Amino acid sequence: MLAIASQMAGFIIIVALQTLLPLSQARPLQAAVLIVMLTIAVSVALMRRYRRNRRWRDRMRHAPSGRATKETDD
Repeated sequence: MLAIASQMAGFIIIVALQTLLPLSQARPLQAAVLIVMLTIAVSVALMRRYRRNRRWRDRMRHAPSGRATKETDD
């Protein structure tokens, strides 16, 4: 939800800057908005990946082992 909201707000800001400011003033601000948008998107993706990996590690840690526990004498 955060990623979608930040992208939507970023695009609205970019369009508003293009509409309200002269082209020479709008471009640097639009680039800054784009950088912020990309930073938020990457950080959200990294947070999701970290949480998924942490849940996977927790499941593996608490799951019963697939190995046989009884030793055999051959």
